Amino acid sequence: MIITDKFVHIANPRCGSTFSRKAIWSAFQIAKENHLPYIKCEELTLKNIRGLNSLQKDHHGTVHQIPKYASDLSIVSSVRHPISLIRSTFLLGLWQRRMIADGSNPANCDTLSDQELFEVFLRYIEGTMYKRWGVTYEEHNIGYLTAHFIVMFSRSPGDVFSEIKLGNLSLDLVDESIPHLILHQKEKLSSDFEQTLSKWVGVLIAKQATSIPPSNLTSTQRSITFSKDCEKSIMQREHILLGVLARRGIFYESPIT
Repeated sequence: MIITDKFVHIANPRCGSTFSRKAIWSAFQIAKENHLPYIKCEELTLKNIRGLNSLQKDHHGTVHQIPKYASDLSIVSSVRHPISLIRSTFLLGLWQRRMIADGSNPANCDTLSDQELFEVFLRYIEGTMYKRWGVTYEEHNIGYLTAHFIVMFSRSPGDVFSEIKLGNLSLDLVDESIPHLILHQKEKLSSDFEQTLSKWVGVLIAKQATSIPPSNLTSTQRSITFSKDCEKSIMQREHILLGVLARRGIFYESPIT
């Protein structure tokens, strides 16, 4: 989480947050080196209450971890097509390191095909959803990405999950718990983030700061191709997330090719 005197940036994993963080710090450095007014920045390392990595603390953060002194600032983050995000999370491999740390990594993982390992991954993220947040697809009718989004961006995710479990599943319920967010799509992050950043640092600095190439971190040589049925299942499980994003003008209605 980066807190500036103008806005708070929450790094949503695998959604271009490395690019955004670099752009913010670049804007700070460019303005400072040219003796221009600059945004004041600090990056917080916070308790990891979301995500699949095994770190106790990281730089991501959530809405309800924003310090009180910054609670009135605009919140900036980014999102990504659910199918692309699931694929990226699987291929990065942090989930497998966490399985090893948890002692739950199957002994034969190295001999599994990509598709078989992906099935292990799906079971693991659903188990993680239950262990970390007490959420299951069967009881809450939401997928992992929706649960993760609620944990990251809801003011009170526990209350939302409790209401959903009681059968009060609705877009309004989830939407009302989420403050105003400036959300960018990873698919066009450079142009979107440049436009947002220009409001606070000026057009020229924003353009220069966002001219850095996007990061593409991965730690595996594996690949995965989803069947149409698999894509459809992912989109169905994340229907609440898709609805919340649509209300904010971000539409991921069809599976990507």
